[in-house]
Amino acid sequence: MAAGSGQEAIAAARHKDFALILLDVRMPVMDGFETAARLRQLGPCQRTPIAFLTGSRSQAEVERGYAVGATDYLLKPQDPFELRAKVASYAELFGRRAQPPPGFRARILLVDDEPAGCMALTCALAPLGEELVTASSGREALRALLQQDFALVLLDVRMPEMDGFETLTVIRGRDRLRAVPVILVSAVAKAEADVRRGYGVGAIDFLFAPVEPEIVRGKVAALVELWRGRELAKRYAEQARQSAERRLADVLAQGPLCMYTARPDGDFTTRPAGGGTGLGLAICRRIVSELEGSIEVESEPGQGSLFRVVLPPAERPSARPPASEPEPAPASRRGRVLVVDDEAAVGRAIGRMLVGEHEVRVVHGGEEAMGLVAAGERYDAILCDLMMPNMTGMELHAEIARRAPGQEQRMVFITGGAFAPEAREFLARVPNRRIDKPFEREQLRRVVSELL
Repeated sequence: MAAGSGQEAIAAARHKDFALILLDVRMPVMDGFETAARLRQLGPCQRTPIAFLTGSRSQAEVERGYAVGATDYLLKPQDPFELRAKVASYAELFGRRAQPPPGFRARILLVDDEPAGCMALTCALAPLGEELVTASSGREALRALLQQDFALVLLDVRMPEMDGFETLTVIRGRDRLRAVPVILVSAVAKAEADVRRGYGVGAIDFLFAPVEPEIVRGKVAALVELWRGRELAKRYAEQARQSAERRLADVLAQGPLCMYTARPDGDFTTRPAGGGTGLGLAICRRIVSELEGSIEVESEPGQGSLFRVVLPPAERPSARPPASEPEPAPASRRGRVLVVDDEAAVGRAIGRMLVGEHEVRVVHGGEEAMGLVAAGERYDAILCDLMMPNMTGMELHAEIARRAPGQEQRMVFITGGAFAPEAREFLARVPNRRIDKPFEREQLRRVVSELL
């Protein structure tokens, strides 16, 4: 949503809840400082993150912004990559607003090989009353993250053995840690290459020493508030899930139930309109068709649906045991493979098929894959799901072609065999290889080997 002035922003904030407010500092009539101060007086906006947009690098202006309630500062002209990374992080953390129960403290991990660095952060954050845990190396931080749950990590960039970038890359490679926000802290002057690399591997923000206590407290307080909302939402969701399971059990006890619905175009799906393409059922239909069978449905509004899978009888197997298929030839060389699939289980399964022969990295969305490529990572093969939320395989192909020409030719699209018109047109237009689900390991290995 866009507003043309501070007055419009305040009017909008009275009636809607926002995950983030991007606020220009220099505006006529009511500037960003006055607007932020008034927003903080509104009930719905007391905990909403506010990021100031400014062309000034004045330290006094930055301090004034944090004093009136800013949680972040973005300098003009904005780097699109940095802006998208920050907005995406705030949007992901945005949860249901509610007062936390007593004792609902956030656990924050402070990582710095220098004791003075940890002490400075501890002193700055102590007034928040949260639980602060320190680690003196990347490896110690990883052990702590695997043993406990954290709301936020503040991670020093320059550390021996495993620096902050390497540590963050390992954190983002773990499914359980993927959503933990990480702020990188650097003791050296702001370097554009370091900032872009940090956002590329998954940082939510960058701080440069010496860190102002008010600034770090403001940023951390906002992120902790969002974490509390997310945790409460998870608790509510779990309660709702358990309640739904109980209701479903009651329904199932009353008789047969079919939960599939048919779309007017003939495709079957269990998802609501606009929520996906129903590839699982499309795959089932293709498998049944290949077996010379059919899927039939009888449906009556208000009465439910009945599905029948009709298959011809199988031939009697011969007495001789089938000959075992030969193992596919090993790859000509060890390559770097990136697997991109929004379904975590599918991504892991593909990775396991190749990990013995290649260096494999699995990510769960187009934005994450684009972040790696934008940070300078290059791959021999990029195995990418075609239809994903947020950023599709088609959009990722276009963005990689723009920012890393040549890498888009390394993409292999994995599909479920059912496409929207734009997907069919895209696959017909580009020369990239394509693999239809379900596929065999030998087929996957052969396609990767051809790209080496």
